[in-house]
Amino acid sequence: MNNKSRLLTACCLLLALLLPAIATTVGWLEFQGHPWLDANLHMIPYVVYGVGLVMCWLFYNSREFNLIIVLVASFGALSQFFWAKGLPGFQKELLFNLLCILIPLNFLIFNFLKERGILNQHGTKRLIFVVAQMIGAFWLIKTNQFGLSTYLSMDIIQHPLAIKTIIKQPGQLIIAISLTVLCAHWLLRPNQLRGAWILSLISVVIALHFVLNTQLATVYFIIAGLILLSAIVINAYHLAYKDELTQLPSRRALKQQLASLGKTYSLAMVDVDHFKKLNDNHGHDIGDEVLKMLAAHLQRVEGGGKAFRYGGEEFTIVFPGKDIDSATLYLEALRNNIASKPFIVRNKQRPKDKPSQNIKSDNTKKLNVTVSIGVAEKQAKHSSTRDIMKSADDALYKAKKKGRNRVEAE
Repeated sequence: MNNKSRLLTACCLLLALLLPAIATTVGWLEFQGHPWLDANLHMIPYVVYGVGLVMCWLFYNSREFNLIIVLVASFGALSQFFWAKGLPGFQKELLFNLLCILIPLNFLIFNFLKERGILNQHGTKRLIFVVAQMIGAFWLIKTNQFGLSTYLSMDIIQHPLAIKTIIKQPGQLIIAISLTVLCAHWLLRPNQLRGAWILSLISVVIALHFVLNTQLATVYFIIAGLILLSAIVINAYHLAYKDELTQLPSRRALKQQLASLGKTYSLAMVDVDHFKKLNDNHGHDIGDEVLKMLAAHLQRVEGGGKAFRYGGEEFTIVFPGKDIDSATLYLEALRNNIASKPFIVRNKQRPKDKPSQNIKSDNTKKLNVTVSIGVAEKQAKHSSTRDIMKSADDALYKAKKKGRNRVEAE
């Protein structure tokens, strides 16, 4: 799946998640007309966040685990103390202002923390940090901190846009800083989880903006949880089915692809020639760069071929609906393209900043990287996918035995 397809898929998913919120905002959906939904809407966020916590636990997403705890605690605080009767107006206002600051602040803080797992000392410290915030906020509200409440409610800048929302300016400032940093970090290092954080935080901000409308705010809290939950699932799929180094689909994805093919297809095994020697002479870092370069070539193979990382320096290409003759033509073009474009080894002494004048370096090295390819076509004698892979492996061995840098068919 290319970047455009990923973006389109993400947009469609986001639109699907936001439809209930949009319908509620513009009045298309009236909860009074749906008695069961009206009566149980307040329980749905807990279900969504509960599933999210379980998914985080299963996939070791400690940062999302703590963010979901922050969100479910915030929604619970609003349900029990802000929307319910009991607390005086002053304490409700302080609770709301604290949430407007603490929620985006947690998104900002956890953005800079590395993934360290849940069931260890790092996970315990982070959980203690989150719980300490809850206890601190509860203490501030119960002890009637008038000075803090006044500060959190003050108007710093007189501006028409600043009074369009119930969120006070200190909260607006923290929200703006958090979203700006998150967006900048995402642009520098695109990541689906970090992108989901941005959308989830925006949904929470909208929920806080509509906090006086209990149903509408609840819907946006649900959307915030669903966005995080969807991103966790997608990220887990990515980790399971994508090779981290080359970004090609992994062997697990290959097995699923082979199981879904028809009666006609060809399969090729691709192996880097003399890869062990390359690693010994130039180091594993250069070896990894070579594999990434090859993966880029394999992704551009013609004829509808789809490349997979099989393991080590070995790759697999599947040609659905192609016979062995057609596949061999495309593979020969691929082999020739790889052999004709040497891999440039970056000079270790090269400065980080580009010099003002072009300076030729005598230390620049070029590596002539080649691959050997074995290809086989699905035939009646192949009772399973393992058999056709064995045939392609035999053809690969034949290519290496005949001198490498060639395509052989079985």
